[in-house]
Amino acid sequence: MDDTALTFGPRAVPLSVLDLAPVPDDGTAGDALRATIDLARHAERLGFRRFWVAEHHNMPGIASSAPPVLIGHIADATTTMRVGSGGVMLLPSPEEAAAYPYSDSERAFVEDRQASQIIGSPGTVRRGVAGLLEATQADELMITTMVFDPADRLTSFNLVADLARASAGAPASR
Repeated sequence: MDDTALTFGPRAVPLSVLDLAPVPDDGTAGDALRATIDLARHAERLGFRRFWVAEHHNMPGIASSAPPVLIGHIADATTTMRVGSGGVMLLPSPEEAAAYPYSDSERAFVEDRQASQIIGSPGTVRRGVAGLLEATQADELMITTMVFDPADRLTSFNLVADLARASAGAPASR
């Protein structure tokens, strides 16, 4: 593994970004795409291993409906990070989603995913991530944020990078 890669904990699990290209308040899809490219450059400077772009359709607040185009721009703007897309998400309409007969196991799965969100103070997040990695034995951790403001998104990833460095005993830096 690259010595400059950002990792978490004693197993040195590499960290990656999963981004949705959220459209900021009073912004455009173009603003969202530029902010995502800026985030990719920033994540690369911080040492994140990969930059994943999520594909979503029919969501007015998300601008990542054409990952191949966005991936090309991100790859052009970065030099060391791997860039890719994780899947195609063709969401049902709100009416279809409401009418879908979810089984008890499907509802339990969603509740479990919601319960695994890690939100809070740096100490809470550090303990939550350590517990998640211990429970899952994951070999990579993809970090996402549901923050739409571009500056706040950069801050979120700075905080994650600081936590990761602290988990490895390295000094925080930005």
